[in-house]
Amino acid sequence: MKTITITLAALAVFSAGITRAEDFDFRRARWGMTPEEVRETETEAAPFGDMEGLLIYQGTIAGIEADIIYIFQNGRLERGVYSIEPAESQAVSRDYPRARSHLVELYGPPLVEKLNLEDGEAAGDLDPDDLDGLVKLVLAGGAEPMTYWETGASKIYLRLTEKDGRAAIQVDYLGRER
Repeated sequence: MKTITITLAALAVFSAGITRAEDFDFRRARWGMTPEEVRETETEAAPFGDMEGLLIYQGTIAGIEADIIYIFQNGRLERGVYSIEPAESQAVSRDYPRARSHLVELYGPPLVEKLNLEDGEAAGDLDPDDLDGLVKLVLAGGAEPMTYWETGASKIYLRLTEKDGRAAIQVDYLGRER
C-alpha cells in the first residue's frame, strides 16, 4: 500500500509541472498579458526587436525557423505571429505542409481552407496540393491561400503570402474578442 501511495504522490508532483497547449493562447502567453508578462514566458532568448507595441523573438514552429512576433494594443497582448521567410521559395513547398500538419495536429481539421484568388483568376485545374503551382500564383499576385482554425479563445490563420518578391508563410493567432 505504501508503494502505491508513494507512486501516486510522485506522479502528482511530476504532472503538476506539465503544461498543455490549451492552457495558453499563443506559445506560453495568454491574451491580455502585458509586454513584461510575455517577456517572462520567453525564457530561451531575449527579444531582438523590442519597440512600442511589439516584441520580436526568433524561434521555431514545427521545426521551421521563424520570427515570433507579439503585438500589443493598449499595452495588452492581442495578436501573435509566426513569420516564416525562407531564403529560397522552394523551401516554402517543404515548410508549408509541415506548418499545416503541425496546426492540424494541435487543433484538428481546419474550419476553412481556401485559395483567395484575385479578381479575374480562375481556379481551373489548380490543385491546392500543388504547392509549387500555388507558390507561383502567390508570387504573381494571383492568390493568397488561407487555412483557418478556432479555439475557445483564438482564431488561427495559416497563410501563404508574398513578401519582398519571395514566398513566405505566416501563422496568425488573434484573440477571438477582436
